[in-house]
Amino acid sequence: IPGSIYSPLGINFAMIVGSYVDPETEIYLLVDHAELEEAVRTLVRIGYDNIAGYAPPSTLVERGLSEEVVRRVDFHDLPAEVDTEAYTVLDVRGAAEYAAGHVPGALNIAHTRLAERLDEVPRDKPVMTYCRSGNRAAAAAALLAREGYDVTLVDGLIDSWKGHTQKESKASAGVA
Repeated sequence: IPGSIYSPLGINFAMIVGSYVDPETEIYLLVDHAELEEAVRTLVRIGYDNIAGYAPPSTLVERGLSEEVVRRVDFHDLPAEVDTEAYTVLDVRGAAEYAAGHVPGALNIAHTRLAERLDEVPRDKPVMTYCRSGNRAAAAAALLAREGYDVTLVDGLIDSWKGHTQKESKASAGVA
């Protein structure tokens, strides 16, 4: 849905909404009726009470819309050496996770800081987002797509990647 964000109801729901949505923005939820009360309660608890409506996910199918908004590639299928000249590779994990091992040449911006640091993500080439498992990267990819970036979500576990992660020493690690 144009202008939407991806924030599945669960442990990161409030954090993603709080990081990507202005509290004054009208919110329309795409959620099953059985989960509506939990979603509204969670939003109100973090100060987001401008909930204007909701629809069940089946509405997308009924209206011929797709739930898929960004391309996906599985970490397992990612080449051992990612072409960082052709792509901006964006690691959306925290600084400590990044320092422990990342795709060589990746830019590190934690997903909770991405909305405020979008100007650091180049627009002149496609962006590939990743995290440890794909959940945070999916939210980041949806935000980037909403902002007009050409984005691909690298889904799955980073441990399944054929390449070798690069580690940072404490002295050389950047703070995200």
